[in-house]
Amino acid sequence: MWRKVFPSGLVRGFRKKQSATNTASAYQGAAACIAPLKAMGYRIPEDIALMGFGNDPICQDTLPALSSVDRHAETRTHAAIDLLLKILNKETPYEPGFHEIEAELILRESTRPSRPG
Repeated sequence: MWRKVFPSGLVRGFRKKQSATNTASAYQGAAACIAPLKAMGYRIPEDIALMGFGNDPICQDTLPALSSVDRHAETRTHAAIDLLLKILNKETPYEPGFHEIEAELILRESTRPSRPG
C-alpha cells in the first residue's frame, strides 16, 4: 500500500533512515502516510515531520494529530461570491488578478518545533 502513497524516490530516502519532512498536497496524503511510516519503523515527528494542507477534521483524529495549513475555505468562498456578485451587479469593474486571503498554520503533534541555531 505505501508504494501507492509515496513517490519511489521518497520511499528510498525513508528506507535509508534519512531525516525528512513531508508536506502533503492535501490532508489525505499526509494522513495516509502515518501508518506506512510507522510500519517502516519511523517515529512521527521524531524521525519524520508530517504536515497536511486543508485542516479538515481528520487532521485532529489521526495519531499523532496532523499539523496543517488552514486555508479558511469558507472565508475564501464568501469572498469569491461577494466579488462575483459585485461584478455582476456592476458595483465594481472586473479586473483580472489575485486576491490574497490569509492562511493559518495549525501546529499539532505530527510536527515539532525546529531547534535553534
